[in-house]
Amino acid sequence: MIPNSGSKFAPGLSKSVGLKKGMKVKIMTEPQEKTWKDGKKSFLFCDVEYNGAVYGLAFNKTTYYAISNEYGEDTAEWISKDVTYDGMHNIKSPMGNVQGHVWLPVEEVIDLNDEKASF
Repeated sequence: MIPNSGSKFAPGLSKSVGLKKGMKVKIMTEPQEKTWKDGKKSFLFCDVEYNGAVYGLAFNKTTYYAISNEYGEDTAEWISKDVTYDGMHNIKSPMGNVQGHVWLPVEEVIDLNDEKASF
């Protein structure tokens, strides 16, 4: 990872590239809680790869539950897994219903013509 302006974190995906519904990224580091300079906390933060570059990405609780249903509750198991951006959704928060970014696990595609595929 290349530090950004003296920071040990990769540049943020949403600010650097912009988020587009359907974009797919690969999780590169274990998602963990992160405290920002202003004292605010991200529920989960990790590095992701998009188009060959590494970016930082924060996940909310809604995204955690969606991904954990497919990849498991232990975020260490998410490393090298793909997720897709599903856009802004109404999500429940301590502040009531708010708009939040939602990422979903990428479902495994099985080639039915592959004799080695296990079902």
